[in-house]
Amino acid sequence: MSETSNPRSSALGPRFVNLALALLSILATLLLAELVVRAFDLMPSARVAITKPPEAWDEGLSEEEPGDLAQASRFPVPEAGVAAEEPEASPAVRDREGGVLVQHPFQGWASDRIARRYEKFSRVDPSHFVVGIFGGSVARHMGAKSKVVLERYLEEHLPESPTRVEVLPLGEGAYKQPQQLYVLSQLLLLGVPFDVVVNVDGFNEVALAAHNVERGVHPMLPHDGIVRSLWQISSSKPSPAAIELIAGIQGIQRRASDLRRRYASSSWMRHCELAKALMGRFLVQLESQQAELERRLGELPALGSSSPQLLAPCRDEGGSCWSVMAEIWAAASRQMAALSTDSGALYLHVLQPNQYVEGSKPLTAEELATAYEAGGEYAGRVAQGYPHLLRKGRELRRRGIDFIDGTQLFRSMSETIYADACCHYNALGNDLLAREIGRHIVEAVERRGALGTDGD
Repeated sequence: MSETSNPRSSALGPRFVNLALALLSILATLLLAELVVRAFDLMPSARVAITKPPEAWDEGLSEEEPGDLAQASRFPVPEAGVAAEEPEASPAVRDREGGVLVQHPFQGWASDRIARRYEKFSRVDPSHFVVGIFGGSVARHMGAKSKVVLERYLEEHLPESPTRVEVLPLGEGAYKQPQQLYVLSQLLLLGVPFDVVVNVDGFNEVALAAHNVERGVHPMLPHDGIVRSLWQISSSKPSPAAIELIAGIQGIQRRASDLRRRYASSSWMRHCELAKALMGRFLVQLESQQAELERRLGELPALGSSSPQLLAPCRDEGGSCWSVMAEIWAAASRQMAALSTDSGALYLHVLQPNQYVEGSKPLTAEELATAYEAGGEYAGRVAQGYPHLLRKGRELRRRGIDFIDGTQLFRSMSETIYADACCHYNALGNDLLAREIGRHIVEAVERRGALGTDGD
């Protein structure tokens, strides 16, 4: 009697084969995507975003102080393969790096770690060659992320080798003049022994000052959106709209923290460029959503608060505000130069590169997709405001101030430089700016005659 085959087992065979082929096809597709990301260096900004925890960007904390770094952070950097416990976050206004912003009596606001950083900087060895980098978040990122690049450049190229070069990153997110001037005056009063003061700014002076003017606030005053957000947070009776926005911001921050923790605790993710790119892209989207909610929070009326704000002096349609903003910017730079010279330090003022300066860089496909908004408010404000800054910059140079027009720094670069649609750079851009600043510092030292010569 012949054996009959089981029809059910006969049908299962092709199904398993098809399933195996489908899985192999998926794996092959993922492997191909991984190879393409690596070969063509795709989405570098997104990959950097997920690999750099916010605390690693904290200015003024050196790489030799990981203990300090973890202590200073509300969200400690997890060790590889270990998921860190995250304390419940209280409502707060945070910067792009996760730092909590607090009200400040002179500058409007500052990082909650400002006292510890200022105290640390006041103890810098005066025998070192000390370079302070002032400005907004572009200066902050460049000064922190490319700190070692700038220090090594100066150690190799200064005419007389100093005992040690120390770069102090002193920028703060959304700062604009005269906030840098206030920071410099405080640090000089605290005894920080600067050899060189570098001010890297320009974008915030037009983009955020214009924001103030549109809301009837003087362009000289700190960014009105952040000031109002801090009022809402500190109010004992925030409005229902403020409570809803704060809850939304906290939810996004938790999702971003979870994403970073998941990445840090996964060995294969840390070695997979495709995973870095996809997770980083999602993280950038979360940061964009958070920025929008913070913008809306900042536009709410501040309950129970009164402000000693001056009304904007130029609400007309004739564009006179741009000249007012530019004069504030130039006057603050002149005062920073005077303070620096009086303390024996050199002063350099760098107008930062920006993607909305026409003809300043051939934008890559990635930059056009993720770092450029042709009809956005930033594009219009830079197009209108930067020409005024350039004119004032030429006046500063005629007055003997070392003013550097950095707008054309990336003109010949075909690589991706810009990391977002505002103004920030990726690692390559920060390193290029650091080396350019280093070159100008060396030239300034050589012009002065000898390293360590006092300005007395």
